[in-house]
Amino acid sequence: MIRPKYRIGVMYQFMDDEFVQQDYASGDAFSLADCAGAAALFYAPKLAPFHAKPNIAAYWDRLVSRPSIQKVHAEVAPHLKAFNKHNAA
Repeated sequence: MIRPKYRIGVMYQFMDDEFVQQDYASGDAFSLADCAGAAALFYAPKLAPFHAKPNIAAYWDRLVSRPSIQKVHAEVAPHLKAFNKHNAA
């Protein structure tokens, strides 16, 4: 488990450094790359929290403030609740 945690730490540092220079994954405009990033970062806090990286945390805040991301989260919420309930048993 040390190696995966190391790799995630390296990636988080890379992302944190990148988000000093740009607001979104591909630059200053929201793109499909950010949709993919939102999906990965949605699950990240359960496995590898990123909130100690301020620029990644700010990026996440920008993502979840977007109406399109809010819509997806609202649509998937009932399914996640059922999934979590099923897996908790």
